[in-house]
Amino acid sequence: MTLVMAVQAGVIVQGAGAAIAIAKDTETTKPPATSKDLGPATAASEAAARLKAKIQNRRIEVTEARSETSSAFVNADGTVTSEMYSGPIRFKEDDGSWHDVDPTLAVSADGSISAKGHPHGLTLAGRKPAPKALKATGVANASAGVPLVTIEDRAGRPMELGWYGSLPTP
Repeated sequence: MTLVMAVQAGVIVQGAGAAIAIAKDTETTKPPATSKDLGPATAASEAAARLKAKIQNRRIEVTEARSETSSAFVNADGTVTSEMYSGPIRFKEDDGSWHDVDPTLAVSADGSISAKGHPHGLTLAGRKPAPKALKATGVANASAGVPLVTIEDRAGRPMELGWYGSLPTP
């Protein structure tokens, strides 16, 4: 009778004499893996990044070391990786927030074309007719051009490259 009960309960006896009972209707499949939201993979300081990388077992960016052309990461094993780029990959706004450079061009309501994310506000003029002064005289003078490209310098002052004549739709 004892043997029958042991077989029904599914008792497994290992070499060391330990027994583990498995119920008949218990599923032995693993529960579905759920991805925990670990939050952003960033930390303000290297010390905070080291702790976060070790706990979360992933690489963490050190934001105080971030620049327009470089990033520093603390890896889960405690090593540090620096990534450097030949040109800007991000830019900092006046409010201190970082934005990725995105050279994708988008048409604005006025017909001009601007880069979606550019540190100096790159804008290309849309379709524009030639200035009346240029049409009337046929002579190109300094006041007769239409803006072709506008970009800001580091101080925020706009600089324009003019074009004499009409501009087609880009």
